[in-house]
Amino acid sequence: NQLTGVGFLWGGYHRSHGQYMDGSGAYRVHRPDHWLFQGTNLKRDDEFGGKDTVVGYECDGCEMTWKDGLPFPTFRDGTPSSFEILATCPARWAPGDCYWYDQFPQDREGAAVLGTYTQGGTVVTVGSTDWAHGLRGNDPAVVQITRNVLERLAAEQ
Repeated sequence: NQLTGVGFLWGGYHRSHGQYMDGSGAYRVHRPDHWLFQGTNLKRDDEFGGKDTVVGYECDGCEMTWKDGLPFPTFRDGTPSSFEILATCPARWAPGDCYWYDQFPQDREGAAVLGTYTQGGTVVTVGSTDWAHGLRGNDPAVVQITRNVLERLAAEQ
């Protein structure tokens, strides 16, 4: 979590390995006013990317808690102190995966986490191996978010 803000320990699978096989494959927006969502017209609790399953297979997340309907990192897992959770999608480990970690509860729910932090530079993570599916399918929100990231990071140089 120290490098990207997320990791598999607090993620899991979505639409893979028998986990959330009927899941939406979409991210749910929590903080629509963030620059990442500029130009998308997304609102809080809107979902995007489901048509092309941008959340699938392996997903990375962070330990989080919920307050007033919004997710916040606990930072106990090494997630950087300025990390902000912008969108999530449920994820879960497959049965048997939990045996890799002695103290890890088998029924724990995780999430794919889309977030960002700044620490010497801006880091953006989408927490899913399948983000590019939204580009292939021309999902307007995924395309705009990707454009926002590229433009923002290019301007920081």
